[in-house]
Amino acid sequence: MLKEDPDFEQLIAAVEEGRSIEVRLPRLDKKLSSADFLIENSQLKLICENGSLVTVVPRQCRKEIFHEHHHGIMAGHFNAHKMYNQLKKIVFWPGMRQDVTRWYKECQKCFLTNVKKLNVPPLKPSFSSRPFQVIGVDVLEMGPTSSGNRYIVTIIDQFTKYLGAYAVPNKKAETIAEVLFSKWICEQGRWPETILSDRGTEFENSTTKALCSIMNITQKFTKGYCPRENGLTERVNGTISRMLKKKTVIPAEWDKILPQVVYAYNATPHDATRESPHFLLYGHDPHYPSDVVPTTELSPNLVDYDQYKTEFLNGLKLARECIDEYEKKTVISAALAEHTASIDRNVCATLFKTLIETQWDKRSTSTCLLWDAPRTRPTEDAKELVWVFKLYDPL
Repeated sequence: MLKEDPDFEQLIAAVEEGRSIEVRLPRLDKKLSSADFLIENSQLKLICENGSLVTVVPRQCRKEIFHEHHHGIMAGHFNAHKMYNQLKKIVFWPGMRQDVTRWYKECQKCFLTNVKKLNVPPLKPSFSSRPFQVIGVDVLEMGPTSSGNRYIVTIIDQFTKYLGAYAVPNKKAETIAEVLFSKWICEQGRWPETILSDRGTEFENSTTKALCSIMNITQKFTKGYCPRENGLTERVNGTISRMLKKKTVIPAEWDKILPQVVYAYNATPHDATRESPHFLLYGHDPHYPSDVVPTTELSPNLVDYDQYKTEFLNGLKLARECIDEYEKKTVISAALAEHTASIDRNVCATLFKTLIETQWDKRSTSTCLLWDAPRTRPTEDAKELVWVFKLYDPL
């Protein structure tokens, strides 16, 4: 299909003939040459700066790839920035960032579910220097399911941001302790040094205290009515809730969608690290099923395990050093932005948005979309945003 595209016709001919020419692609400011491309298994691929290969996607398949990674079976309806950082590791086409941003804005479920960012007081972030040094734990109520589950136990590593979320029928101390021991520690070998949680009775009890004592784990609690001290875990609770709203068709079956949501979260680059939690924990990017991008064939070469171990450890060390450096830069940038932010950046013409309230199951409010698609009416000289709510009318 690329050979029929006039933008790539000359480039493919030059690569096949081994000629070196300058490549000018539409909607692409970066200068490229035919030496930056190669043909592998009848697929045109771009050689990235780090030596990896990404598939050049024909115009007809670009939106399909976006749909797979944005709201496919294993996707999580993430924003345009995260979508672009995820896609650029496997595919390439001119103007990909602009296309991803435009298609993301067309998603009705994201518009109805995502929250508007508000100004918050300055936070003092907590730092950890290695995986599982500190994990955050919390319980999220989602409503009853047909399987008898009602809550989600969320566990997240403070360093890699790796997430575990498990559906449970109740939040008794024994249930939480079993999830921590059986699901998080024993099944995957994720042994924490410190557990951070609030002072709920499901965490502050003799059962959890005995578990931490036996396994030599330090248990720490936030101050009363201060969820910001466990901000990463509280934030991921909101992310899980919004992702389930977007992906769940039957509200009473959210627990069947939960594993897909967790995979999508761990496979997507995190804003705080610029890498996916899966990569920071396992040292390689996660596999993502695709009907458009061909699967990489198995290499016939034998694997040198010593060399793999060396490269794996060096790669993880470099990635974690980059995280530390990026976190320090983030703190400095946030401090500067606090003093230099423009007061007028959010000033614009008003959009009157009429949201149509839909019928929903009050037992599963966490997984129901409360509003239908908005009706937008711009004004000429208004200076603020006005929301007009209209009750649902079945007629």
